[in-house]
Amino acid sequence: MASGEGKTRDGTRVEYRTPDRKGALLLSPLMVAWGFFSLVRVGLGHFSGFVDVLGLALGVLAPFLLNTSLGKTVLDDRGIHAWRPLWRRTVRWQDVLSITTEEKSSQGSGAHRVRVRRHKGGALWLPAPYVELRATKAEMDRFAAQAAEITTRWRARTAADGS
Repeated sequence: MASGEGKTRDGTRVEYRTPDRKGALLLSPLMVAWGFFSLVRVGLGHFSGFVDVLGLALGVLAPFLLNTSLGKTVLDDRGIHAWRPLWRRTVRWQDVLSITTEEKSSQGSGAHRVRVRRHKGGALWLPAPYVELRATKAEMDRFAAQAAEITTRWRARTAADGS
């Protein structure tokens, strides 16, 4: 089974996780510890300049890093559940208008992501699966297969419901 993907025994539930999850789980506590140490130093009047400013900034950025890297997408009989620590969204299969893969980038970096458009308007970028723009062919192929599986499940579920 590919990294970032998990299936239940009966095959009705599929879970995709972000590929950088482990790195963020290791890096974030270090960022928080450095930020806390810098906050204590500043509070005690031992401000040392750049090192403490950087520590405070990293301590503030750690929750955002965790929110991005701990995201997951769960597919089940009810629909698509996009989950991040700070928010959760569910889209029922019947509410899905289309599922596409699109490039989402800014300032030279970005990723290929899955986008779910709803009948009632609006779209949802799924937290996982995704692949960086500079990914290898094997990573791109795995992403394409995962995106195709999401689309296949949506079509099968809406055909079974008659929607």
